[in-house]
Amino acid sequence: MWAERQEYWDYYQQFDLVFTPNFSIYDNAPRLEQLVNFYRTTQCYAEMVDAGLPVVLDVAWGHQTDIDRWIDYINSVHPPSISMSLQGIGSVKSSKDWVMVAMGYALILKNIPEDIEVIFVGVGSKSRAKMARELTGRNDLHFMNTSAYMQSRYGRLWNGKKSDDSLTRDQIFKLSAEGMLL
Repeated sequence: MWAERQEYWDYYQQFDLVFTPNFSIYDNAPRLEQLVNFYRTTQCYAEMVDAGLPVVLDVAWGHQTDIDRWIDYINSVHPPSISMSLQGIGSVKSSKDWVMVAMGYALILKNIPEDIEVIFVGVGSKSRAKMARELTGRNDLHFMNTSAYMQSRYGRLWNGKKSDDSLTRDQIFKLSAEGMLL
């Protein structure tokens, strides 16, 4: 995708909102790979903005220096919105990894303009949404995940309980999305 990335920009024009690719910055990856992925994210963001796309900047970090780098970058370009992924980080409610990553994001949010919309990707429970709000000190966060949709495809509500057999999958999805309001 990297070499032909600009071929996608025209295709993305049909959408109301698009996210920069998530070039993950895994904490156990070589530092050079992390820096390359930071560059790739910011490069794609700049190109997508230049192409006139309504783009959300995806923010990922692995070290304290990445947090500082993101704060500087976000303050310099002032994107209207950013996303921060918490999916796949710690499966236990009190996971130290989840809290550590969320605290890093909280540090970023406390050092960028408050008018920047923030979307947390992969927050799938009300307790995690509450924790994200508490750690960041912001009540205006947005949350996005696929749990309600995926569960509905199997006839289950967002909490995993079997739904009424008379409901369509789309009706189940709607009920789950409403019940899952974070």
